[in-house]
Amino acid sequence: MGRINVKPHERNFQHISLIIFYNKHIKKYLKIFQFFFVIALNNLTAQVDLSKAPYENIIDAPSDSVKVRRLIRNLNISCARHQFVVAEDCFNEALLLTEKIKFRNGAVILKVAINDNFTRKGNYKKALELLYKLKNTTDKMGYVKGTADMLGQIGVMYWRLGDTKNALYFLNQDLKLTEKTKIPQDLASIYNNIGLVYRSMNDYKTALFYYNKAVNLFLNNNIEDGLSDTYNNIGVLFQKQDDYFVASYYFDKSLKICYHIGDSIGISIAEGNLGDINLALGKYDEAEKHLKEAFDISTRAGDLEGIMEVGNSLSILFEKTKRMDQAFQYFKTSISARDTVNSAEFKKEALIKEMEFKFDQEEQKKEIEAAAEKKRQQQYTYMVLVILLIVVIFSGILYSRFNLTKKQKNIIEEQKKTVEEKQKAITDSIHYAKRIQATLMPSDKFVEKAMKRLKDKL
Repeated sequence: MGRINVKPHERNFQHISLIIFYNKHIKKYLKIFQFFFVIALNNLTAQVDLSKAPYENIIDAPSDSVKVRRLIRNLNISCARHQFVVAEDCFNEALLLTEKIKFRNGAVILKVAINDNFTRKGNYKKALELLYKLKNTTDKMGYVKGTADMLGQIGVMYWRLGDTKNALYFLNQDLKLTEKTKIPQDLASIYNNIGLVYRSMNDYKTALFYYNKAVNLFLNNNIEDGLSDTYNNIGVLFQKQDDYFVASYYFDKSLKICYHIGDSIGISIAEGNLGDINLALGKYDEAEKHLKEAFDISTRAGDLEGIMEVGNSLSILFEKTKRMDQAFQYFKTSISARDTVNSAEFKKEALIKEMEFKFDQEEQKKEIEAAAEKKRQQQYTYMVLVILLIVVIFSGILYSRFNLTKKQKNIIEEQKKTVEEKQKAITDSIHYAKRIQATLMPSDKFVEKAMKRLKDKL
């Protein structure tokens, strides 16, 4: 029932895409050449045997950046030789140098190495451990885009494990950081991946909302690699709701873009989905054509998931058309691929609890830090309130003392005024009595004359 296409934002390392610019008059032939050239290039790349390659000389590296590149090369060689202790030593040394010289390209190459040597091979525990280390390094470097990419890849891994809660958490963290960089392709890829998570939760309305946001960004910025994936995923969304007409419309759009950019896995997925729709509608000839094309591409590309799903669809098709030998043959092929995939899926399941525990530990750590910060804020608030209370009390005491002093001063002034008034009244009375006395008593001259007359009489 509908294969989806998911890519961590920034780059897709599952296959090589090659865009060829061509003249419209030879478009058809160049498309064919482009398609088979990309497949050949993929096969050639897959055949490189690093286990026989010599180690790079680290000591004579002319610069730290060259040393980082050589260490990562040695990491890849060590993994090919299954010398994983040496590989991890190379990774750690390259990581330290990358952080020291703030070598952003080094962080990108390390991410590719993690994907190639651990994620692809089902060693998700080690891949997750190294991704967390690399994320810490990009944090210390201040490399926002690199940190966002790490968060996105962790989110997609959780989604693949069926842990939609943690997937949404990390993808939303990725989105917050990526919104700062404002890189359209990265934002669109995150919207696409968030849509996948909501589709897994059967929340089709929300999934379509995010898919449409991705499509708008891809179209407005002329980005084809990514637009094809989102068209395919929208088709799966409608296919799950049995709206085969709309689903076919989006699968066709995805298929055309995949042929244009030489995306072999994308072609296989779209062809397989179109085959499933025609099979459901009873159009067996059309279904066989699409499914065989998808199966051939998946086989050449070593795409086990494609072999498993398309092989199963072909088995059903041939059973319905009474070709039991071919039905049985494709059934066996599908089962064999499924067993191989399930061996890796078993490792995934074994990691789910450990990853959830690690995530819960991080959440608890954040909660503890948040609680400690809240406590510090509360202590600071209480301290400020105590200081304010002391200031208020002190101000109240000063105000009270001021009022008391002012009241006492007023009393003293009133008493002084009363004393002054009484003193003035007494003084005025004395002056008044003196004037009366002066009026009643004879003057000195009169007394002197009277005394003189008295003496004369004697």
